[in-house]
Amino acid sequence: MEERIETTQGKFFLRPFASEDEDKVLRLWAAAFHKDMPLPLWHWKYVANPFGAPMTVCVSDAEEIVAFFAAIRYPAFWKGRQTFMLHAVDNMSHPAYRGVLSGRKGLFARTADFFFRCHTGPDKSVFVYGYPGIRHFRLGQYLLGYMALPRGISFLRGKAKNIRKKRGLSFGIVEVVKTASEDFDHFCRTTAREYPFAVRRDAAFIRWRFLEHPLQKYHLWVCRSFGTRRITAFAAVHREEGRARLVDLWAVEVERDTRRLLAEIASDLARTGGEFLECWLPSGHFLSNHLRTIGFEEAPEPFGFVPACVNRSFHPDLDISWATRNFFYTLADADLL
Repeated sequence: MEERIETTQGKFFLRPFASEDEDKVLRLWAAAFHKDMPLPLWHWKYVANPFGAPMTVCVSDAEEIVAFFAAIRYPAFWKGRQTFMLHAVDNMSHPAYRGVLSGRKGLFARTADFFFRCHTGPDKSVFVYGYPGIRHFRLGQYLLGYMALPRGISFLRGKAKNIRKKRGLSFGIVEVVKTASEDFDHFCRTTAREYPFAVRRDAAFIRWRFLEHPLQKYHLWVCRSFGTRRITAFAAVHREEGRARLVDLWAVEVERDTRRLLAEIASDLARTGGEFLECWLPSGHFLSNHLRTIGFEEAPEPFGFVPACVNRSFHPDLDISWATRNFFYTLADADLL
């Protein structure tokens, strides 16, 4: 599939990414962001990704790639049914070509529109979200119809020395795991009702997102039922400069096992001289409320991103207002850390 654009500065072509485009896209990345993308990161995100990463390019008649729109296609839950959603990533245009066609009809906007037509719909992906910074969010509002997710994000921080005392009455067994076993598949299925619109945290997701990441190291913590040994709460932790960042947190609504899990993570952090636990969660979610009850407090968000989505549904039965209010997300649903 290909689409041609005629301009006063030559012809441009919209088409799906091909493997031979890789070097040109990496050169575009350097021109757009003034730095190089590490090749291991590119390979992990786009080549070794088990879920698929659809990509669209805009190519000049001189065979230069001047715009790029891509996403990771995640399996997801929608009120218990299986669906797909897209996490928009690495979207960019070449500075030298941004004035060829301006505004909502520009090359970048045309590339994004082509992408949406190819990769969204009832039998494809029903929702598109992303984590742009403030500047790129405002540009996305103007060009692509982005909207900030209405619940917003809570950046929560707690002192390890206080949280480690909050084990509560749980008899759960807390441990660090090194593999993503089928236990995560069972946990994902049993918690689907409590996360009506979310990316699936099954074994395939855990394995790729955390265990196979080429640049970051994560510690995977679980709390298991004492009787069944089934997972009841999960956290992916990234340690950095005296803090433990909860890149992912997924648990049942019953608070006691989440409390026990976080107390053990805090104890481990405090033993090594760390001071803070940090977590990003949708404001008002039951997990946000759990964390507040054990001593986490709201703090200024350090990355400056805006959880956002394309303000339209790509399925006739999906109410976009309901979707934006119920979409659960953490840093695990992004590629920021």
